[in-house]
Amino acid sequence: MIIIPMLISLSATLILEFIYTRILKYDISLRLLLAANLLTNPAVNLMYHIISSEIAVNTWAVKLPLEIGAVSAEYLIFRKYSDVKNPLACSVGMNAFSFFTGYIIQIIL
Repeated sequence: MIIIPMLISLSATLILEFIYTRILKYDISLRLLLAANLLTNPAVNLMYHIISSEIAVNTWAVKLPLEIGAVSAEYLIFRKYSDVKNPLACSVGMNAFSFFTGYIIQIIL
């Protein structure tokens, strides 16, 4: 069942990205962060699971293009709907922070 891991991933991503925006004082509401992640996180996770289960390929070769897509989509959302001065840096930073924090947690566990 893929739904529970996807919900865990979405929840963890939201928490980490919300913390990131507060630490760096980005003016993004939790509602906008939720909307952006509801559009990107399930799609990225589902595509990753489908691709990696069908094709024997390096996980980074799958994850990197998917993460670039998520960063791009969130950048466009933040550019249009927030007052963040540099929405690209915000999106790249948030996604890198949540991605690598999750990566480190997976190594530890």
